[in-house]
Formats: sequence, C-alpha cells, structure tokens
Amino acid sequence: MKKTLALLALLAPLAPALPAAAQAAAARPLSFEARGGATLPAGEFADGVGSGFTVGGSVGYLFSTYGGWGTSVYAGFTYNAFSVDDETGLLRDVRYQLPGFDAGLRTALPATLGGEPFVRGGLVFYKGDLADDPDAIRHDWELGLDGAAGFEYPRGARFTVTPALGYTWVPGQGIGDAAFLKLDVGLRVRL
Repeated sequence: MKKTLALLALLAPLAPALPAAAQAAAARPLSFEARGGATLPAGEFADGVGSGFTVGGSVGYLFSTYGGWGTSVYAGFTYNAFSVDDETGLLRDVRYQLPGFDAGLRTALPATLGGEPFVRGGLVFYKGDLADDPDAIRHDWELGLDGAAGFEYPRGARFTVTPALGYTWVPGQGIGDAAFLKLDVGLRVRL
C-alpha cells in the first residue's frame, strides 16, 4: 500500500490538469474583453475597399470546463472600418464602415506553446455604409458569420492577452458580400 501511494505521489505531476486560464476562469466565469487590430478585405469586397482597422468589446460567461476545455458564450459590439478605393479622388477622406453586434461560442483548448489556444465562432449582425458622406447609400442590417483562432496568454489571475486571426463574412452590403480577415489583439479581464 505504501509503495502504491509513493508511486502515485511521484506520478501526480504528470497527470493532466486544467489549463491555468481554465482554472482561473472556473473561479471567475464572467469576463470582459476589449480588442483592436487590422482588417484586410477578401474576395470581391477587396475590389472596392482597402485595408482598415477593427475595434470592439464583448462580455463572456464560462459555462463549462469539461476535460480541460473551457467553453463560454460571448456577445459584444464591433466597429470595422476600411479605406475606400477611389480612382476619381472624390471619396479621398471617406471610409467604408461596418459596425454591428456579434455573439457566439468560444472554446479554450488545453495549454501549449506557453499559451492556451482558443477558437470562437458565431453570428454577426452588421450594417455597412460610407462614413463621412451624408449622401451615401445606407445598407440594411444583415446577418453574417464570424470565426477566429488564437492564443490566450495569462497575465496574472484576472488578465489575459489574446492575439487572434479571424474571418468575417456578411452578405449583401451593396458592393458585394463583405468578407475580410481580422488580425487583432485583445485584453480579457475576469471578474
């Protein structure tokens, strides 16, 4: 019996454990995240607009930490802006904006490479128009898809830095479907 307990004590450090961020999240399931980064249009959308920026924020709630995977729901607001490709020079100071709401699921995977990989996916509800142009055509709100993958790097018990690469697609924005890549970095705070 003593030999068995001694062997278990020696092997205990090798047993899989919840990732550090999942352990912290289980104690603090509510989180707030602010994100910012660059956007790069894709497909037909790239014919009318150039690169731009994205900023946003979201609220998340962790509801499962089964098997070291932390799954949460999130909802938030994101503002995406793009430069306008204009050969006439008439729209020099105008940008195409695509603000709206997003919601979905986020899953953190077991730790690797000094961080914890995560994937997130969900729906977006965006409305595109030309900013700074009072005569611009305003487009309707459209439902689209959003997904991203990244790493979560813990910085203490409450904070994590979350770089990610994502893809967003929103149909029917007047100049074709809006499809673009996002490279952004977030700061998550757990409460």
